[in-house]
Amino acid sequence: MMIRVRFLLFVVIGLALLLAACQGSEAASVPPPTIPALPSATFSPEPTAVQQSVSDTPPPTAAATQPPPPSPTATPTSTEVPDTSTSTPVYTDLEVITQTSTSPDGLWMAELIEAYPTGGQLSDYYQSLTVRRLDDSVVWTLVDSWSLWALGATSTRIIGWSPGVFYFSEHATADGCDLFGADLNLRRLRLDDGSVSETPIQAGSGVSLSPDAAFAAYLTGDRSMPEIVIHDLVTDELRSAALGVGEDYWEAGDVVWAPDGSALMLTVDHNGCGPPEDTARSIVRVDVASLEQQTLIDHSDRLFRTRSWPEMDRVLLSERDNGSWWMDAATGEVIGPGPG
Repeated sequence: MMIRVRFLLFVVIGLALLLAACQGSEAASVPPPTIPALPSATFSPEPTAVQQSVSDTPPPTAAATQPPPPSPTATPTSTEVPDTSTSTPVYTDLEVITQTSTSPDGLWMAELIEAYPTGGQLSDYYQSLTVRRLDDSVVWTLVDSWSLWALGATSTRIIGWSPGVFYFSEHATADGCDLFGADLNLRRLRLDDGSVSETPIQAGSGVSLSPDAAFAAYLTGDRSMPEIVIHDLVTDELRSAALGVGEDYWEAGDVVWAPDGSALMLTVDHNGCGPPEDTARSIVRVDVASLEQQTLIDHSDRLFRTRSWPEMDRVLLSERDNGSWWMDAATGEVIGPGPG
């Protein structure tokens, strides 16, 4: 009896094990549920500074990496010299005056065009100042404007050159017997980039550059206290001295420099608005270092004016209505007729 019971127990356990095995086999054959895949992540690194290296050997394409040359018609970036042009100039019924100046190195030329009304209904005048390379690769336009033709009208004046720089001014001339006018400022154009800056000066007549363009000389002050001023264009230092003239002083100007920059000559006008028989002029020499003065021609009725100082020993003068003359630079003696 005991043996039969054990046999039945083994049979039951065997059936249970067989049933479990079958169920495990069916579970293994069922595929797992599908899970949507997540998108792949991308890594974006933070930007890092680019290290630049300097090599003594230029790259093969160095010419292609150079900045382009300035535009041939570029206008200088300047707040002091705005472009106020309104139309293309028409010179009908206008008196046209053209001046040119070439840089000492022969590479640049300045051209000043002024057109003034001669009558009729015209009320405006035109001015143009351009500076261009003689190969026409660069042209800087400094002035291009129409302005009202009336009392107080100003004009542009070419002052001169230094290496890489062109100087010009705004010039005012009073109506009547004003002989020299006044330069209201001194402006300089950088030839390489067209930028324009203004050198502040006291309103003065006869602004003139030294041969090395390191200094400007001009005359300022009223008729009771005229002065000769030497302006250092590098440091802006000013040196001045009272101009020793008589009580009949009217104005002075036409400053010219000695070829070596050591001295100046200038013209003094006496009683300029008086009767012709009372009008006279003097020629004064000024030592640049000491500002000491020497009157070489005193109250001459020949009305000489200083024009240039091309040689150390003589100065070129002009006489009203009577051509040009050479003057001894040391004694003031008029030594003979000049060119032209």
